[in-house]
Amino acid sequence: MKTANSILLILFLLLASKGYSRTAQEYVDRGFAYVNFFTQDEISTPVNEYLMIDQNPDAPEIEFINGFNKVILTKGHPKSKGLDLQVRVPNSWSIQEGDRPNIIKKAVSQNGKGFEMVMLLVSDLGTTTISSTLFTSELMKQFIPKGGKYISGKKVTLDRIEGGMIEFEQIVTQIDIKLKVRGLFFIIPFKTKLVQIQCFTGGRENELNIEALSEKFRPLFRMIANSLVISNQYQ
Repeated sequence: MKTANSILLILFLLLASKGYSRTAQEYVDRGFAYVNFFTQDEISTPVNEYLMIDQNPDAPEIEFINGFNKVILTKGHPKSKGLDLQVRVPNSWSIQEGDRPNIIKKAVSQNGKGFEMVMLLVSDLGTTTISSTLFTSELMKQFIPKGGKYISGKKVTLDRIEGGMIEFEQIVTQIDIKLKVRGLFFIIPFKTKLVQIQCFTGGRENELNIEALSEKFRPLFRMIANSLVISNQYQ
């Protein structure tokens, strides 16, 4: 009976969350409460991710603030270079393996269908140790991809370690489609490693207001970066 109720509820929530009711948000909220407090069932992946999509389209950080987030763990990952990191991302984002060197994991909005992305990277500097005092605007500009336009940069502190935050804009071409991308990078030195949380948003060059879009996602990106835990420093 419990399973049947949960299945019916999930179907109902899916309909509500896709716009088949004027009170979709109310149904979703009540549905989650019903599952949590009466059936004690959990809504599993990927249903949970789809339910959370676009629940707060004008303030994507609300999902994160309300506790609907999940953690990226790097302990034992072959690309982590021995670092035990934790970073939280919204439930509605899809966590995937990084497909390039140094990219451990990435999270993509809209359960993997959106333009917004967060990537977690670790670079090995060999025997070189970078002091946080070296994180000037000029140094941070070196992390901007080729062709990117510098917007701003400043020092930040994440998990008690000083580093830098840099924002830039870039036009990239995929096949014959031009995309405008705004990047917000958080860069933290830890001994002989560089930890980066790279956040991106964007879309087709002629179909978006990149300023408004970046302003909308900046609070969420800062919360994601602020969730960083470098467990090695506590061992």
